[in-house]
Amino acid sequence: MVSSAIPWGDTANNFLALNTIFAFKAMENELTGPVPQFLGDLPNIQGVGLGKNKLTGEIPPHIFDPPGLLGVALEGNVISGTLPSINSKSLLGLSLHSNRLVGTVPASLGENCSNLMFVDLANNQLNGTLPSSFQKLESLCEYTASSCLVQDDRNNYVFDTTNLFHVHIRLVVFNEERSER
Repeated sequence: MVSSAIPWGDTANNFLALNTIFAFKAMENELTGPVPQFLGDLPNIQGVGLGKNKLTGEIPPHIFDPPGLLGVALEGNVISGTLPSINSKSLLGLSLHSNRLVGTVPASLGENCSNLMFVDLANNQLNGTLPSSFQKLESLCEYTASSCLVQDDRNNYVFDTTNLFHVHIRLVVFNEERSER
C-alpha cells in the first residue's frame, strides 16, 4: 500500500517506455497528489482505474486523449474543479462519483463520446442543465447523478434510447421539483 504522493516524473518516464500498457489500475492504494497526466501519453491504454484513493486537483483533459481509451474510473477521490471537455469516440465508461466536482455536465459528453454506455457522476456538486446532446448517446445503458442538482431545460426527460436500463437520479432537481426516475 502506498501512503504518500508518488513522484510521477521518473515513474512516468518508465511507464512511457512501455508501449504495451493497456490498463493502469491502482485503486484503493491511498495515492495522493494530482491525477497523473502521463496517462494520456500511453498510446495503447484502454483503461484507467484510480478510484478510491486520495487524489486531488482537477481532472487533466489530456488523460482522455488515447485513441483506444475505453474506461476511466476516478471515483472516490478528492478531485475538484469542473468536468473537462472530453473528446473520445472510444470511451465506453466514465466513473467520477464521490468527488468534489462542480459546475455543469459538459455537452461534449454527448457530442464527442458517442459510444458511452455508463456514466456515474453521483455525489458531486454538479448543477445546471443536463445537455440535450445526451440524447445522442444511443448506447447509454446506465446514467447516475444522484445528489447533484441538474435541470432538464425542455421540461421533459432527456434520455430517449432503447438501450437505457438503469437511470438513478435521486435528489436531482428537474424544473424546481424533486423527482426520482
